[in-house]
This record gives sequence, C-alpha cells and structure tokens, in this order.
Amino acid sequence: MMKTHAAALVLAASLTTTACDAAPAGGKKDGRPQAMAPTSTSPARPLATDAPPPTARDILRAGWDGAENGRYDADRKVYVDSEPGDGTNETGVWHRLPFTSGGRSYFTGFTAMTQVEAAEAHGARKPVSLGQATFVLEDGRWRAVDSGFVGELAVNASGNPARIDMDQSGLPPPHRVEDGRMLFALRLSDFAQGTTLGSHAVLLFDPRGMKRSEARKRDYPNGGWSLVAVLPTGSDNAAACDGGAVMTCAADRGTIRFEAAGTDLPDIRVRRAGTEIVAPGKVRHLGPDNTVLYRYDTARDEYVVRRER
Repeated sequence: MMKTHAAALVLAASLTTTACDAAPAGGKKDGRPQAMAPTSTSPARPLATDAPPPTARDILRAGWDGAENGRYDADRKVYVDSEPGDGTNETGVWHRLPFTSGGRSYFTGFTAMTQVEAAEAHGARKPVSLGQATFVLEDGRWRAVDSGFVGELAVNASGNPARIDMDQSGLPPPHRVEDGRMLFALRLSDFAQGTTLGSHAVLLFDPRGMKRSEARKRDYPNGGWSLVAVLPTGSDNAAACDGGAVMTCAADRGTIRFEAAGTDLPDIRVRRAGTEIVAPGKVRHLGPDNTVLYRYDTARDEYVVRRER
C-alpha cells in the first residue's frame, strides 16, 4: 500500500475527478493505496540528460510500499491489490513531471490508486489517492529520493476521478517562491450528465521535503509534494444540449496564471472566455474582464475565492 501521509490539500469547487495513464496510483490515505488511469507527461520541461526516465514499474516500486505484495499487470502497467474489507484497488502512474530546482534535475512520477471494486456490493467508491515517487539525477542515473501521499481527488457519480487532460499546452510556467518551493498547474477533465468539466490541479513542491534526515521525517512526513487546490476552470454542455434542441448550449474555458501577492503563496487568477448560462434560455458572453481570483488563506490552509466577476 502507499505510505500513509497527511497533506494540506484544497478541493475548491464541487468538481469531481477521473482517472489517468494506465490506472493512476498514488499515495495512500487511511494507510491504504488508491489508483487512477491514463497518463501524460508535462511537455516543455525537458531535462538535459541521456539517462532514460524511470519506468512505470520504477515509479510504482519507489512510491508504493505495497508493490511487493500486489500483483503487477505488465500489460496495463498497474498494481492490483485486494484486501478483505477494502475491495480491489488498482495503482498506476497518473502523470510524469521532469523539472529542475536549485540546479538539480528531478523527475516525479505521480501515482493514483483507484478503488475498482467496492468492499460491499453497492458501497460508494473511495476518493482517488494521489502519491508520488521523486527521483534526482546523479552521476548519469536517476536515484529515488522521496515518496509520499500527495492528496485526494473526489470521484463522480460513475465512480471515476477527473483525468489528466492530454492537452497540457498553455499552462503557466512553474511559480517559484523565494524559499525554494514551486507551484505547478495541471489541466484536468471530467464528464458528468452530458457536460465536460474542466479544472486545474495545483501542486506544491518543497525541496526541503527531499532531504533524508530525522528533521525531514518530522517536519515533512509526506515528503516534498502536496495537492493544494483543484480549481474549476470551464464547462461545455454540448453533449447534453443537442445543438439547443434540449437546452441552451454554453461552453467556457478558463486559463490560469500565478500572481505574486506578498502572501505565503501566490494568488491564482482564472481568466474565463466563452459563454455561460445565467437564466433559462439566456447566456452571457465572457471576456477578459471575467475573472476569478483565488488567494491562499494561511489560517484555513487552502485557496479561497477573493474576487469574482
């Protein structure tokens, strides 16, 4: 099972999530792993190395302490684990992220554990548990330096979490905080009741969590990563509106950017474009002035809406 970790995480908005790469795998909550499905790799952050990146199995073995007990499905690149009272879980790679920090080259493989069969016949499925295994490039080889619980993604009525959108273009560059931490954004996509729902997951990397020491274990029990927000950034009801014959059609898509705010973490601004339904049969057009500003609330340990228009 994934290692149990407590992490600061924010799920802003009633947005549900779906699976990724073969089946995501990830950290574990309540001392148990959980998985996901299709995987992607963040583009435009190549590392200057000829060393082959860690494989799915490398990532899973480094990030999931139940790998030795689970059954590895080589065709689907997931670990399958069944336990009495816990149903059947699948753990696979959710996303691959190469990046640099402090002059060092890192590679993080995020995993997701999904409950594919509930313990009880009609029991509700658990949230998807995200975990991570992080490697650093040393002497031409990738060495595992960290693993831990990252956060949870809620599942929709179908029991699926939001998937990593295969189109990760147009994302803001990672935001570097003065103390060395970094914020990354990933685009997610979900589908429910004929509507495609878009969102962005915001992940926080803290290099201090990479150190192997007693202080690190005490101060950073979850390692160097946490999911700090999942922000709604768009919707499209084309599948449900049938060209306007069933209901009013509307589609909007938001882009996000990080803005320094003099607080612990930067503000996040969502700029919206497209149309949204404001009343039966009526839509409004969204433009550059239609934004939502989120600010990190230190006391609540989450991003909250500061201003919306």
